[in-house]
Amino acid sequence: MTLQNLFYLEAVFEYGSILKASKILNVSQPAITKGIHELEKEYNITLLTRSRKNVQLTPLAQQILPYIRAIQQNTQSITEVLNGDTNDICSIGINIVAERILPTIAKELSIAFPSQKFKYININMDNLSVMLQQGTLRFAITDCNSSFDQFYTKLIGNLPMHIFASVNDPIAEQLTLEELLEHPLILREKGSSNRRSLDEVIQQHKLSYSPFIESFDNACIAEMVSQGYGVTLLSDALIPAEFQTRLKKIQITDVEFTRSLSLLYDKRIPTTAYDEKLMNQITKIIRKHMPFES
Repeated sequence: MTLQNLFYLEAVFEYGSILKASKILNVSQPAITKGIHELEKEYNITLLTRSRKNVQLTPLAQQILPYIRAIQQNTQSITEVLNGDTNDICSIGINIVAERILPTIAKELSIAFPSQKFKYININMDNLSVMLQQGTLRFAITDCNSSFDQFYTKLIGNLPMHIFASVNDPIAEQLTLEELLEHPLILREKGSSNRRSLDEVIQQHKLSYSPFIESFDNACIAEMVSQGYGVTLLSDALIPAEFQTRLKKIQITDVEFTRSLSLLYDKRIPTTAYDEKLMNQITKIIRKHMPFES
């Protein structure tokens, strides 16, 4: 019996199938199937019942599941101690983009680091710098990295941004940037990441514009646009689900809009191997669940 084979069994239960477990663990399906089969053969037992649609744990497998999880937690705890974890609360700042998948981030981090306590704090441009400098945050997930030279940044990825209009708006499906600026613009407030992305492009092309409406609320912006009051620039991740079928994308032929998402941390605090593992896991989770450019 090996610990790895036990962990394969737990993963199949956790993720509901061998296929999904193999993707999450980054291990081939045959390797997981072989590992569980070795357990079954060694003890002459059946741990999984298999059908065309799914696999299920037998009552015996469910009986040993709590013990497997206890072994996992103890193994992870030993690893964290050896890597220098002090078991302090790790406070992570979450911006409005990452906040959309916060439940997923919290769940998957708790699985990856079961003995680590996490605290998640909403951040914005006004409080980010102060909170990192005061040590209130260990890391911050944000797209504000270009403004803060005193912090290290670890790029997570680039999120595409698009111009959205109402599906009932007769606006052309393709526009130049100059043609876009002739339409009423319903935008995030000045200084926001979305707004900076547009302003930088406008300045590069030596153009000017005046927004029709400004708002802090993405849902309000989406509602106004869906009713045909104008167009907006937003990341796909910020469009509320209820507006997905009420808005359409407009292609801007001469420019592309993106916003980068990064991890920030204070240069004054030395990073440990444990910190690197935390950051790598956070990056992996966000990349898996958000529509980054390839």
